[in-house]
Amino acid sequence: MTPLPKSTGKTQTDLWFRPQEKTCDTECMPVHHLRQLNAQARELSQASFHQGKRLLVAEVFSPPRFSVAAQELGFSALSFDMKNGYDFTKKQDRDHAEQLLADNPPELLVACPPCTYEGGWHNLNESKMDPEEVVRKRLQSRMFIRFACRLYKQQLARGKRAMFEHPSGARTWGYSEVSQLLDKCHWCKCHMCMYGLRIPKHDKLTS
Repeated sequence: MTPLPKSTGKTQTDLWFRPQEKTCDTECMPVHHLRQLNAQARELSQASFHQGKRLLVAEVFSPPRFSVAAQELGFSALSFDMKNGYDFTKKQDRDHAEQLLADNPPELLVACPPCTYEGGWHNLNESKMDPEEVVRKRLQSRMFIRFACRLYKQQLARGKRAMFEHPSGARTWGYSEVSQLLDKCHWCKCHMCMYGLRIPKHDKLTS
């Protein structure tokens, strides 16, 4: 508490809110966490992840996000998504990405298969769609998920790290290929508003 001058007749308190990702800088982390981060950064800097020799991160079904962050720090990274020319409805594109990952496995693989037809609002949309179209969309979505799970398993088999990202409310988590991953790997639930995710074209955080 700061003592106020006796001449002060009125005070005003301003409350400010900042998203979670901006409230905790590395300076406020525990000392042992900072030491671990610094050691890992030195190790990566000395390794061959720089200048394109080895992939630090590769993201599949994901527009450049993780890869951009890695490249800004000078690391080599790749993104496989429709925004940069990959159409995973085509077998040749799936085979091409799979071969690239086999030839140069990343330290971290991020798999984000589309959730468009796996629940949420689509459960309401299906009642207004042609039944055959509903089946086609579901089969395509399941194919994407199986492809992502196959890449995930291959990544782990190589002794590397992998992350599977998907909305918690999607029916995807009940699929056998995804359940097999849950039985062997750690999973967590994140509320994206805590990381600054906002409503499109709006300054409000998501719920």
